[in-house]
Amino acid sequence: MLAEQHFRNLKPYADGLNVRAALVTGSLPSKERKAALELATSGAAHLVLGTHALIQEGVEIPRMALGVIDEQHRFGVVQRLALQRLTGKSSNASLETSAPHMLLMSATPIPRSLALVLYGDLDVSILDELPPGRTPISTKVYGEKARREVYALVLEQLRRGHQAFIVYPLVEASEQLQLVRDATQMAEKMRAGAFKEFGVGLVHGRMAAAERDEVMRDFRDGELGVLVSERFGLSQLHQLRGRVGRGAAAGHCLLINRAPGNPLAAQRLRVMEKQHDGFKIAEADLAQRGPGEFLGTRQSGLGDFRLANLARDARLLLEARREAQVCLQNDPNLESSESIQMKEILMQRWAQRLQLGTVG
Repeated sequence: MLAEQHFRNLKPYADGLNVRAALVTGSLPSKERKAALELATSGAAHLVLGTHALIQEGVEIPRMALGVIDEQHRFGVVQRLALQRLTGKSSNASLETSAPHMLLMSATPIPRSLALVLYGDLDVSILDELPPGRTPISTKVYGEKARREVYALVLEQLRRGHQAFIVYPLVEASEQLQLVRDATQMAEKMRAGAFKEFGVGLVHGRMAAAERDEVMRDFRDGELGVLVSERFGLSQLHQLRGRVGRGAAAGHCLLINRAPGNPLAAQRLRVMEKQHDGFKIAEADLAQRGPGEFLGTRQSGLGDFRLANLARDARLLLEARREAQVCLQNDPNLESSESIQMKEILMQRWAQRLQLGTVG
């Protein structure tokens, strides 16, 4: 839906500038999708918008100069590398000379990308102001015993003509997490109970794309008052919170902690309650989950460092980054004896994974 929304918004501007635009998504009818792919791969389209369907086998975009990845946390590292390689596949040009410029956008950078900012060659621009007319979202953590109070607050907003989405930990019940409320069952209970008069929809990752899009459209058009979904991590919760309060009315984010004895869960919820700055939340996520292999495909978890900590030692790592930049300025081709030795060590240690380090 996001790709379709971007296409609808950009199409009038493209038409006015005589720029041909194409939309490529997996949910398009086969005939329309084939025509859109032909426009994209032939170079007839100057502007191509799409979903993961753009990185399927056989898709090439000749002379691609700029790639923009919105909601970058939804794309894996290998997928983002594939987007960089959409152009120049059939040419003899190397990846370095044919690679397009890349712009990555996200309300909350994933820990791996934050690590690359601290220890790599990504430049970052921060947009930290609310749009005109937008009020800050009120965030509050409640205990399980206050669930009725939370539902009463939600009902109050629904009766005012507003909408709500409710996030649950899993799509289906799990024996290992018996205390976790399952989104599917709870959506059914809400349809028959507290929110039955307002319409309740359910979306989760296992649904067919067309079915999920239909539910999202119904919610967007106001036919559903409540949208139930599965849980995401701390950064994704912040992403979801950003969907609240986009109109003139104030937005509310109500978080219920069903595990008061779990200090990590309580800590994560406190971060959400106190912070609205996406980068601060990403730093907390980085400290809790680790930076991942920033020359590999894991998005989070422990990195390759034995002593250094990317969150704690940010200043030291930024200084190391500056030193590395000075080395490259003085010896861009790595021809000095020290540079040659360093290059050999890097190749021995990381070899084939070096290309993944260029992906944000």
